[in-house]
Amino acid sequence: MSAEGIMKSIAAKKQGRAVSLIHVDLPHIKNDEIMISTLETGLCSTDRELLTDGVISPPEGSEFLILGHEALGKVVEVGSGVSSFRAGDLVVPTVRRGCGRCDFCNNGRSDMCSTGNYKERGIQGLHGFMSERFIENETNLIKMPDSMRRHAVLLEPMSVAIKAIEEAFMIQKTRLYGHSDRPSREVFEVFRNALIIGAGPIGLLTSLAMLYYKVNIFCADIVEHGGTKSTIIEELGGHYINLKEYQKGSEIDLQRIRNKTILGEVDCIIDASSHPLTCLQLIDVLTPNGVVAILGLPHKNGIQKVKTSELMSSLVLKNHIVMGSVNSNKRHFEKARDCIEVLQKQYYNVLSRIVTHSLPFSDYRQALEIDERDRIKVVLTWE
Repeated sequence: MSAEGIMKSIAAKKQGRAVSLIHVDLPHIKNDEIMISTLETGLCSTDRELLTDGVISPPEGSEFLILGHEALGKVVEVGSGVSSFRAGDLVVPTVRRGCGRCDFCNNGRSDMCSTGNYKERGIQGLHGFMSERFIENETNLIKMPDSMRRHAVLLEPMSVAIKAIEEAFMIQKTRLYGHSDRPSREVFEVFRNALIIGAGPIGLLTSLAMLYYKVNIFCADIVEHGGTKSTIIEELGGHYINLKEYQKGSEIDLQRIRNKTILGEVDCIIDASSHPLTCLQLIDVLTPNGVVAILGLPHKNGIQKVKTSELMSSLVLKNHIVMGSVNSNKRHFEKARDCIEVLQKQYYNVLSRIVTHSLPFSDYRQALEIDERDRIKVVLTWE
């Protein structure tokens, strides 16, 4: 810790989007709050976009935003009104705080907020977790067992993957089997094969989550075989596709992919990339009645033309559904905890290798500059 009453935080200024290590007053807890010592914070594309393409949205009255929405911490102090946590507990905080006005936010579904007036720790309107300490309400915390200490910082991105899979599954189960004699089905009965586009942190965690649900996986990216990403997919028993091998300019040779790989039609596509043209072209490998869930926001310079008439015809004639999915709620975090706890027993080394870089928080500038080709998940340590 810094001098008494002061703590270090990584923040972005409202003007100029410059990131720096600042000193702020150590907060004090209220009766219903918990003081948490930060152990680890994850860096993701959202953090980098805030500093490049995005607009910094600090809390009202502040000229800076403390970054960080992926965190693991340890409880150091609890208010007198707190009953579910005690000092020493490992915790992961959720991210979004509801608008307090719409039915969804008022019923635990802030991830589906209909007003757009929600706030998000480290992203929009609320300071994040890249501080030596932070305060949170017990309703926004997930308690983690000590056995998950190594992988707990992955909980937030895993919850995003879990939400996308479950939302897509619920849509498909309802519309395809809702009136059958067997309405209660497992995920693997609805999604036999899934294609994940993008082998970054979300893509790899989505692949692992699909295995948790017993679904066969294919993963497509533009990274060559032999690297960490392709090796992880293959060690999971999945099939990796290097899309660069099948590109002709901006077009993907889908027939050649089919001829040279075992990729047939898939029941579900999850796009965890930021390349909309790739996703829209790969819809062609989706089985009739299939679903696409899009998680990645496109780069501002990444919007490209597509053959709209062919795409629309495919969506109509094959009963395809294209859905977006953003954020997650507390239930998804809890499901993600269950998922990682199960997966780490069989894939401990795989989960550990998703974190490619772990640096002390004082090296935050170096962490932000790690080349995309070399990184998967970058973590800052605060102990």
